[in-house]
Amino acid sequence: MSTIKSSDEHLTLNADGSSKDIKFQANGVEKASISSAGAFTSTTIDATKLTGALPAISGANLTGLSSFNPDGAVTINDSGADVDFRVESDTLTHAFEVNGASGLVGIGCAETVTGLDVDAHGEGTNIKCFIHGNNDGGDVMVAMANTAAATSSNESVTLHLQPMNAGKGVLLRAHREGNFNSAANSSASFELVVNKANAAISALRVDPAGIVSLYQDSTNHAAGDDYVVFRHNGGNIGAISKNGTTGVTYATSSDYRLKENVDYTWDATTRLKQLKPARFNFIADEDNTLVDGFIAHEVSSVVPEAVTGIKDAMVAETFYTEDDVETQGDSPTKLVGDVKTYSASEINPQGIDQSKLVPLLVKTIQELEARITALEA
Repeated sequence: MSTIKSSDEHLTLNADGSSKDIKFQANGVEKASISSAGAFTSTTIDATKLTGALPAISGANLTGLSSFNPDGAVTINDSGADVDFRVESDTLTHAFEVNGASGLVGIGCAETVTGLDVDAHGEGTNIKCFIHGNNDGGDVMVAMANTAAATSSNESVTLHLQPMNAGKGVLLRAHREGNFNSAANSSASFELVVNKANAAISALRVDPAGIVSLYQDSTNHAAGDDYVVFRHNGGNIGAISKNGTTGVTYATSSDYRLKENVDYTWDATTRLKQLKPARFNFIADEDNTLVDGFIAHEVSSVVPEAVTGIKDAMVAETFYTEDDVETQGDSPTKLVGDVKTYSASEINPQGIDQSKLVPLLVKTIQELEARITALEA
C-alpha cells in the first residue's frame, strides 16, 4: 500500500514493498521515478536548476547548460564512454571524451581515441594533433596533420614527430600528400623530410652516429640547386650547392653588382710577407699531431676578413636584464642583453677561414711573375 503523509517539517511519499517505485507522470507519460533502492531516473533534467554536487544519474540527458554551450548537450555513459561531451547528440563527433574502456582522452574525434587525440573538423580539412604510444610499447607519438586531399590550389601539410621502430629515434617530417611511413628510414635517429606525391624530395637526417646528411631527389631539383642557403636582410649571401652530380660548391656572394671601389693595383707581396705560417699541434690532441696553419690573431691585422672572434675573449656568463639599474632610466649605461660578466675558465676561441687568404696568394704570384718576366727581358 502506498501512502502520502505530511507533517510540519516533511512531506513523505511511501511505496510499500521491496520492489515498489515512486513514479512521476504527466498526461499519463512517465517523466521521472525513484526506485525502491533510492535511484532517481528522469528523461530530462534542467541542469540550470541544479546546485551543489550532482547525485549519481544514469540513463538521462542533462540539457540546458546555457552557461557552457546553449546549443549543446552533455551525455554521461554513452557508447561505453565515462564522459562524453558532444557538439551535437546525433553525430559521431565527440567534443570531449574520456573513453570508458581505456581511460584515454579525445577532443573533437570521430573515431576511437588512441591516446590524447585532438581533431578539428572543417570543410575539406581534417586537422589533427594526437599523442599516443606505438605498437612497440609505451613510446610517445606526437603529430599535427591536415589530411585533406591535396589539390593544386589547396595542398595539405602534415607534420609528424614520432619514434622510430623499436625506439631507435625520432622522425620529424613535413610533407604534402601521401602517408607518413616511420619504417622508411629506420636507420635515422632524426629526420626532417619534405615529401610530394608520396616521394621524398628533400631531407635533413641525423643518423645514430651523429652524422648529418642532406638529400635532394634528381626529379624535383636540378644538378646545381642549393642545399643550404645563407640569407641576411632578405638577400642571399652564400650557399652550399651541388656541383653537377658528384661534387659540392661552397659559395659566398661575389657578384660584381654588389661591389664598388674595385682596385687591381694593390701591393700583395708586402702584405703576404707579414703572414707567419707555423707548425703546431692542438692541446686537445693526445697524439700531438703536427699540422700547418696560422695563429688567428697574427692574421687579423693582415687579412682581417679571414678571422672571427676577438683575441683572449672568454665566454659570456651573465647578461644585463631589464631589472638591472644600468638598463633603466632615460639614459641607461647598458642595454638589455649586454654582457655583464665573462667566464674565468672557458675561452671563446678565435677562428680562421684560410680560403680568404687565396686572393693574397694569387696576387703575390702575379707580382712575382711580373718581376721574373722583367728580369728575363
